[in-house]
Formats: sequence, structure tokens, C-alpha cells
Amino acid sequence: MPSSALRERLRASGSAARSGQASSGELDPVYLGAKGTQFAARRARCRAMPSACLLQPVLCALREGAGALRQLLAPDYCAACDAPVPRDQVFCSPCGPCPSPPPGHDVVRALVAGAYEPPLSTAILRMKFGHRTDLANRLALLLPDAGARSFAGRWIVPVPLHYSRLVERGFNPAALLARQLSRRAGGRYAPTFLRRLRDTPHQSRLPAAARRENVRDAFVACQSAAGRQAVLVDDVITTGSTLDACSRALYAAGVVHVTVVALAATPTP
Repeated sequence: MPSSALRERLRASGSAARSGQASSGELDPVYLGAKGTQFAARRARCRAMPSACLLQPVLCALREGAGALRQLLAPDYCAACDAPVPRDQVFCSPCGPCPSPPPGHDVVRALVAGAYEPPLSTAILRMKFGHRTDLANRLALLLPDAGARSFAGRWIVPVPLHYSRLVERGFNPAALLARQLSRRAGGRYAPTFLRRLRDTPHQSRLPAAARRENVRDAFVACQSAAGRQAVLVDDVITTGSTLDACSRALYAAGVVHVTVVALAATPTP
């Protein structure tokens, strides 16, 4: 049985830890004896040099093995034709590489992955109209800055669909891409940050001159947008009218900066 003096010291140590005075997380060698001192020193060395910990190489090997097993059992596939491809490669060699982005649009400036041409256009059509939502994970690898943490602290906002259109399609392609981008680029996924007020006719069915009027005042941002930075995500840019209307709604709500990111863009007429 510990002596009363030792019990008091242990009780005082516990009270200090609960009060936040011992917040470093290190074991106190004073109350653990010689063996405890050696253990604390070893743990400190492992924290300072993770490679010195015996478990570190084992964990690295397990991660590499799990990745190899996943690639063997469920290999990555071409987003345009489903042919097997090396890990993190979006298109196979026969389908060809992602086409280069077209020149910038006059209506909206955007970071674009590529031109709306095969194989990128083929993959987008499969995702949107073939209900291949799994392709969003593959195509998101192409989004600009998707592999960096440059969007950390920003709100990743997809171009919203009206509720009736969402029910009809079953999913929002822009939202699927935005969610993947937030995971890769460190931003905060915000699917309800922007809302579409009315169900506008399909932009693709309208002439270029009528598209801007079609989406005028069709979007509104939430009141908590003031002072924030947003990354606006869409799948395809045609004239840029929809993204321009969304950007105006974000700025009207107090957003200080909007970065537009899109998977593809059609050449400017």
C-alpha cells in the first residue's frame, strides 16, 4: 500500500493534469521510478524521430500492401471506357490524355482542367447522363489544385441545382466534384452555401444571348457568407453565364473572393 505522502503526491498530480497544468502528455518520471524514466525517454525519442519507432516501418509496409491489394482486387479504370489504368491515372492510352484547356472566357475567369472534347467530354456525359456517379472520384483528380492544400480554409461551393432538377436527375454532378475537391485541397465542403431560387430552363437549349438573362437573380447565398473566401465548382463552362450569376450572388452576400474551378470548358464562340 502506498504511504499517505505518496498518495497525496499522486492525487496532486492527477488534479494538476485535470486542471490543464500537465498538458504536454508526457509521463512524469518523478512518480514512476527508474523504469518509468527510461520509458518516458524512449517515448520522447519516438515522438521526436518517428522513424526510430519500431512500428513506423511496419505501418508503412501495411499501407503500401493495402494499396497494392486494392489495386489488384479493384484496379483503377479509365473514366471514358472503363479499361484498367495505372493507379491515379484518369484515362487509358487508347482514349488519349486530357485535352488542354481552351483560352479563357470573357464572362468569367476560371481554373479549368481541360477542353470539352473527348475523352473528357465522353467521361462527363457518362457521369451526368449515364448515372455513373463513381466517375466523379476519377474526374476530380483532374481538377486544378486538387492535389495541393491551396484551398485550405476556403468554402468549396458547388453550383446548385433546383430541387425539382435534383429530384429528376438524382444527384448534382458539381456537388460530387466539389466534395472530392474539398477532400483533396483542404477546403470546407459547403453544398448549401448557395441556393437556386427558381428552376430555370436548360442553358444548353438557349442561345448565348439569352443565357445571361435566364439565370439573372436565380441564385442566393446564405447570410453567413460575409467575410469568407469561396471556391465555386462546376462541371462544364459554356458561356460562363451561370458561374457569373453565382459569383455575383456570393459577392452580394459578402464573400470577399471567389475562385472558379471547372472540369471542362467549351471554346469561346
